[in-house]
Amino acid sequence: AEAVGRRIAQHGIDRIYSSTSTRAYQTALPLSEILKKEIVQMDWCHEKHAYQDMLVVDEEGRRMWSMDYMPIRRIFASKECRMLTDKWYEHPGLAQWRDQFKAGVERVDKHVDEWMLELGYEHDREAGLYRVVRNNPDRIALFAHAGFGRLFLSSLLDISYSELSQRTDMSHTGVTVVEFAER
Repeated sequence: AEAVGRRIAQHGIDRIYSSTSTRAYQTALPLSEILKKEIVQMDWCHEKHAYQDMLVVDEEGRRMWSMDYMPIRRIFASKECRMLTDKWYEHPGLAQWRDQFKAGVERVDKHVDEWMLELGYEHDREAGLYRVVRNNPDRIALFAHAGFGRLFLSSLLDISYSELSQRTDMSHTGVTVVEFAER
Protein backbone atom coordinates (compact mmCIF):
# COMPACT_ATOMS: atom_id res chain seq x y z
CA ALA A 1 0.00 0.00 0.00
CA GLU A 2 2.84 2.37 0.79
CA ALA A 3 4.59 1.64 -2.51
CA VAL A 4 1.33 2.07 -4.45
CA GLY A 5 0.65 5.32 -2.58
CA ARG A 6 4.10 6.71 -3.42
CA ARG A 7 3.74 5.70 -7.06
CA ILE A 8 0.25 7.16 -7.48
CA ALA A 9 1.22 10.36 -5.63
CA GLN A 10 3.69 11.11 -8.43
CA HIS A 11 0.73 11.64 -10.76
CA GLY A 12 -0.77 14.55 -8.84
CA ILE A 13 -3.99 13.08 -7.43
CA ASP A 14 -6.56 15.73 -6.48
CA ARG A 15 -9.21 13.56 -4.81
CA ILE A 16 -9.12 10.18 -3.12
CA TYR A 17 -12.11 7.86 -2.89
CA SER A 18 -12.39 4.46 -1.24
CA SER A 19 -14.98 1.81 -0.68
CA THR A 20 -16.05 1.43 2.95
CA SER A 21 -14.10 -1.84 3.11
CA THR A 22 -11.44 -1.62 5.81
CA ARG A 23 -8.80 -3.10 3.49
CA ALA A 24 -9.54 -0.65 0.68
CA TYR A 25 -9.49 2.27 3.10
CA GLN A 26 -6.19 1.08 4.62
CA THR A 27 -4.72 0.77 1.13
CA ALA A 28 -5.73 4.39 0.41
CA LEU A 29 -4.26 5.71 3.69
CA PRO A 30 -0.61 6.03 2.59
CA LEU A 31 -1.64 8.10 -0.44
CA SER A 32 -3.88 10.22 1.77
CA GLU A 33 -1.03 10.82 4.20
CA ILE A 34 1.50 11.64 1.47
CA LEU A 35 -0.83 14.13 -0.25
CA LYS A 36 -2.54 15.39 2.93
CA LYS A 37 -5.91 14.75 1.31
CA GLU A 38 -9.08 13.36 2.84
CA ILE A 39 -10.42 9.97 1.74
CA VAL A 40 -14.07 10.07 0.75
CA GLN A 41 -15.65 6.69 1.42
CA MET A 42 -18.46 5.37 -0.78
CA ASP A 43 -20.37 2.34 0.48
CA TRP A 44 -21.76 1.45 -2.95
CA CYS A 45 -18.16 0.54 -3.91
CA HIS A 46 -17.85 -2.06 -1.13
CA GLU A 47 -17.08 -5.48 -2.53
CA LYS A 48 -19.66 -7.14 -0.27
CA HIS A 49 -22.43 -5.59 -2.39
CA ALA A 50 -20.83 -6.68 -5.65
CA TYR A 51 -20.34 -10.16 -4.22
CA GLN A 52 -24.04 -10.44 -3.34
CA ASP A 53 -24.89 -9.18 -6.84
CA MET A 54 -22.70 -11.74 -8.62
CA LEU A 55 -22.76 -14.64 -6.13
CA VAL A 56 -23.55 -18.19 -7.22
CA VAL A 57 -23.65 -21.43 -5.26
CA ASP A 58 -22.31 -24.49 -7.03
CA GLU A 59 -23.62 -28.06 -6.82
CA GLU A 60 -21.56 -28.73 -3.70
CA GLY A 61 -22.87 -25.67 -1.88
CA ARG A 62 -19.74 -23.55 -2.35
CA ARG A 63 -20.34 -19.81 -2.70
CA MET A 64 -18.29 -18.05 -5.38
CA TRP A 65 -18.19 -15.23 -7.86
CA SER A 66 -20.19 -16.03 -11.00
CA MET A 67 -17.09 -15.46 -13.14
CA ASP A 68 -15.28 -18.23 -11.21
CA TYR A 69 -17.98 -20.86 -11.79
CA MET A 70 -17.01 -22.85 -14.89
CA PRO A 71 -20.56 -23.42 -16.23
CA ILE A 72 -21.13 -19.64 -16.11
CA ARG A 73 -17.71 -18.93 -17.61
CA ARG A 74 -18.71 -21.11 -20.57
CA ILE A 75 -21.97 -19.17 -20.95
CA PHE A 76 -20.12 -15.82 -20.69
CA ALA A 77 -17.75 -17.00 -23.46
CA SER A 78 -20.56 -18.15 -25.75
CA LYS A 79 -21.48 -16.25 -28.87
CA GLU A 80 -25.11 -16.18 -27.71
CA CYS A 81 -24.17 -14.39 -24.50
CA ARG A 82 -21.86 -11.96 -26.30
CA MET A 83 -24.68 -11.12 -28.71
CA LEU A 84 -26.84 -10.04 -25.77
CA THR A 85 -24.25 -7.32 -24.95
CA ASP A 86 -25.47 -5.28 -21.95
CA LYS A 87 -28.40 -7.69 -21.39
CA TRP A 88 -26.05 -10.66 -20.97
CA TYR A 89 -27.97 -11.80 -17.87
CA GLU A 90 -30.94 -12.67 -20.12
CA HIS A 91 -29.08 -15.67 -21.53
CA PRO A 92 -31.33 -18.74 -20.95
CA GLY A 93 -28.50 -20.56 -19.15
CA LEU A 94 -28.47 -17.82 -16.50
CA ALA A 95 -32.22 -17.94 -15.80
CA GLN A 96 -31.87 -18.88 -12.13
CA TRP A 97 -29.66 -15.83 -11.49
CA ARG A 98 -31.22 -13.43 -14.02
CA ASP A 99 -33.03 -11.16 -11.53
CA GLN A 100 -30.08 -11.09 -9.14
CA PHE A 101 -27.52 -10.27 -11.86
CA LYS A 102 -29.81 -7.69 -13.46
CA ALA A 103 -30.44 -5.96 -10.12
CA GLY A 104 -26.70 -5.86 -9.43
CA VAL A 105 -25.89 -4.35 -12.81
CA GLU A 106 -28.66 -1.78 -12.43
CA ARG A 107 -27.48 -0.91 -8.89
CA VAL A 108 -23.92 -0.27 -10.02
CA ASP A 109 -25.02 1.57 -13.18
CA LYS A 110 -27.15 3.93 -11.10
CA HIS A 111 -24.33 4.75 -8.68
CA VAL A 112 -21.69 5.06 -11.39
CA ASP A 113 -23.87 7.45 -13.37
CA GLU A 114 -24.64 9.56 -10.27
CA TRP A 115 -20.98 9.71 -9.28
CA MET A 116 -19.80 10.53 -12.78
CA LEU A 117 -22.40 13.30 -13.01
CA GLU A 118 -21.06 14.74 -9.74
CA LEU A 119 -17.64 14.71 -11.38
CA GLY A 120 -19.00 16.54 -14.43
CA TYR A 121 -19.79 13.73 -16.88
CA GLU A 122 -23.29 12.77 -17.97
CA HIS A 123 -23.53 9.17 -19.16
CA ASP A 124 -25.74 8.42 -22.14
CA ARG A 125 -26.07 4.65 -21.79
CA GLU A 126 -28.02 4.24 -25.03
CA ALA A 127 -25.21 5.83 -27.05
CA GLY A 128 -22.43 4.51 -24.83
CA LEU A 129 -20.98 8.01 -24.50
CA TYR A 130 -20.35 10.67 -21.89
CA ARG A 131 -21.11 14.35 -22.27
CA VAL A 132 -18.98 16.86 -20.41
CA VAL A 133 -21.37 19.03 -18.38
CA ARG A 134 -18.65 20.62 -16.27
CA ASN A 135 -14.96 20.64 -17.01
CA ASN A 136 -13.19 18.60 -14.36
CA PRO A 137 -9.39 18.59 -14.50
CA ASP A 138 -9.13 16.61 -11.22
CA ARG A 139 -7.14 13.42 -11.07
CA ILE A 140 -9.03 10.94 -8.97
CA ALA A 141 -7.99 7.73 -7.22
CA LEU A 142 -10.62 5.16 -6.25
CA PHE A 143 -9.55 2.32 -3.97
CA ALA A 144 -11.75 -0.78 -4.09
CA HIS A 145 -11.45 -4.53 -4.54
CA ALA A 146 -11.37 -6.44 -7.80
CA GLY A 147 -14.83 -7.97 -7.50
CA PHE A 148 -16.36 -4.51 -7.37
CA GLY A 149 -13.80 -3.25 -9.87
CA ARG A 150 -15.07 -5.52 -12.60
CA LEU A 151 -18.65 -4.34 -12.14
CA PHE A 152 -17.47 -0.73 -11.90
CA LEU A 153 -15.36 -0.82 -15.06
CA SER A 154 -18.08 -2.68 -16.91
CA SER A 155 -20.52 0.09 -16.07
CA LEU A 156 -18.10 2.96 -16.57
CA LEU A 157 -16.83 1.74 -19.95
CA ASP A 158 -20.09 0.28 -21.31
CA ILE A 159 -18.57 -3.19 -21.64
CA SER A 160 -20.80 -6.03 -20.52
CA TYR A 161 -19.81 -7.64 -17.23
CA SER A 162 -19.81 -11.05 -18.89
CA GLU A 163 -17.34 -9.85 -21.53
CA LEU A 164 -15.14 -7.84 -19.17
CA SER A 165 -14.87 -10.62 -16.58
CA GLN A 166 -13.91 -13.12 -19.29
CA ARG A 167 -11.32 -10.96 -21.01
CA THR A 168 -9.60 -9.10 -18.17
CA ASP A 169 -8.08 -9.82 -14.82
CA MET A 170 -7.58 -7.53 -11.87
CA SER A 171 -4.71 -8.35 -9.55
CA HIS A 172 -3.95 -7.31 -5.99
CA THR A 173 -2.57 -3.77 -5.87
CA GLY A 174 -3.36 -3.44 -9.54
CA VAL A 175 -3.91 0.02 -10.95
CA THR A 176 -6.34 0.85 -13.74
CA VAL A 177 -6.17 4.30 -15.32
CA VAL A 178 -9.17 5.76 -17.13
CA GLU A 179 -8.84 9.20 -18.68
CA PHE A 180 -11.86 11.32 -19.52
CA ALA A 181 -10.68 14.02 -21.92
CA GLU A 182 -12.77 17.16 -22.50
CA ARG A 183 -13.76 15.99 -25.94
